[in-house]
Amino acid sequence: MSNDLPPISNSYSKLLKNITLALRAGLLQAQRMLEHARLETHWFVGRYIDEYAALPHESYPLTTEFYLKLSDDLRERESIEMSVD
Repeated sequence: MSNDLPPISNSYSKLLKNITLALRAGLLQAQRMLEHARLETHWFVGRYIDEYAALPHESYPLTTEFYLKLSDDLRERESIEMSVD
């Protein structure tokens, strides 16, 4: 930055502050929306697994191996990464 610039005015400082507050508020809102979407998605996934487990004819018990297979199938067949933790 050059020393030839005029000193920062109060109006510029206010502009900088307002933009900073708007950007921070927007980021916080986006983070909250992302977290809500994650929680909702995990809730639905849990519900689908619960419904699957309640089917009388299914032979896969809900073990670690089941979840690893589900995770592998989602990654290989659908290109979706899913953590088992």
